Formats: sequence, structure tokens, C-alpha cells
Amino acid sequence: MYKLIQLILFYILLFCLFIFQLKADSTTNPVNPLQLKATSPTRYQPFLMAGGLIGYGVARQGILSLQHLDRDTKAYANRISPKGTRIDDFMQYTPILAVYALDFTGLQAKHNIVDRTQFLSTAALLTLLSVHTLKSSVGVMRPDDSNSKSFPSGHTATAFLGAHMLFKEYKDENIWIASSGYLIAAGTGALRIINNKHWFSDVVAGAGFGILSTELSYLLTPKIKNILNPSKDRRHINITPELSHHSTMLKATIHF
Repeated sequence: MYKLIQLILFYILLFCLFIFQLKADSTTNPVNPLQLKATSPTRYQPFLMAGGLIGYGVARQGILSLQHLDRDTKAYANRISPKGTRIDDFMQYTPILAVYALDFTGLQAKHNIVDRTQFLSTAALLTLLSVHTLKSSVGVMRPDDSNSKSFPSGHTATAFLGAHMLFKEYKDENIWIASSGYLIAAGTGALRIINNKHWFSDVVAGAGFGILSTELSYLLTPKIKNILNPSKDRRHINITPELSHHSTMLKATIHF
């Protein structure tokens, strides 16, 4: 039971530390909690957090106490749900869907749909390359012994990719809604452990890769666009949803 408490506290600490770091600047100016908005974090905070999560997963491969924690987590997860569930196969995409669906609620994303799709595509490519390269090269056996592609968790990486993108796009509109994706992503990781498909360390590292890929995407995608099309006068296409009492439509605006 003591190790279980350690595990739960560790998982909560990772989540809270990330959120508190992103909101650190806002604590100096008291505001109404219902209107709380996130301020811009320092440039390197998300990278440091992602590096810490990935580092934990890598350290597990050589630290005996972390390996014991993985096995204890597996044993407890098997007692919770011996049969498992497949909801995590769909849950991993929920934060990504929210990045687009929240447009229809009246919340204004930081970037238009075209830009968001470009960021998502770059992040997904980075996640795919990093996660699947490690799965093939590291060779960690899954808890259910089905194969040796346990490290890191791809489901968790996908979920945290979407969660971090959701936060970056909507943190200035509503910090609570923007942060909700992290809870869904954490739930996805927990289900991967309960389903006996991943070790705890796989899930922690997967979260790091998802966050890192999103940060790199927002950093690299504008630079790639400038290289491919250096003209300052290139046209822009903005696509935004519009709601009315009688209809729902998409409005496209082309600037030449």
C-alpha cells in the first residue's frame, strides 16, 4: 500500500508541477479564479519538463528501484481490472479532437485551422519517428509479454501531444478548459497500465515525448514554412466556424 501511495503522489506531482510552472507568472497578480488565464511560460520550461519525463523512463532501464516500482504497479493494475478495456484506443485522440471542436463553443484558438493542422502534422510526425524508433531499438518487453515494443507508450505520447497543443491554443481563453486535456491524457496512460500493455515508466516517457514533439512543432513549423515560401506577400487562408440559431457553417477568407 505504501508503494501505491508513492506512485499516486508521483503521478499527481508530475501533473501539478507542469501546470504550476506554466502559471507561475500569474501568481504575482491576483485575479478572479473564474477568469484566470495562463501567462506565457519561459521558453525552456516545457522542454525541461519533457526532458524530465523522458529521463525518468530512460533511467528506469538501469535503476533497480524504478523497475520494482514498475512491477508493483503492474500487480496492482491487474487487481483493479483483470480483463482490461479498449477505451484507451479512442481516448488518446480526445485532446486532439478538442483542439478543433472548441471552435464551435465560441472560444478563440490562438491559430487558425490551417496553422493548427500544420502544427499537428509536424508534431505527429516527430512523435511517430521518436516513439517507434525507440520501440524497435530499445526492446523492452510488455507487461503481458506480447512483444518487446513497450518503451515508450505511443498511446500516451499521442494523448499528451494533443493535450499540450490544446493548452497552447486555448490557455489565453480559458485556463481550466485548456488544462483539461492533461487529465484525459493522464487517464489514457493509466489505462495503458491497467490494460497490462505498458509499464509505468513507459507511460511517463510517452508523456514527455508527446509534450516535446508539440513544442518542437511550434518552434520548427514556422521556420519550415518560411524556407519553403520565403515571399512576404504570400497569400493566407483563414478558415473559421460560425454558429447561428439556424445553421452551422465554415467561413473561408483568402488574403492576397
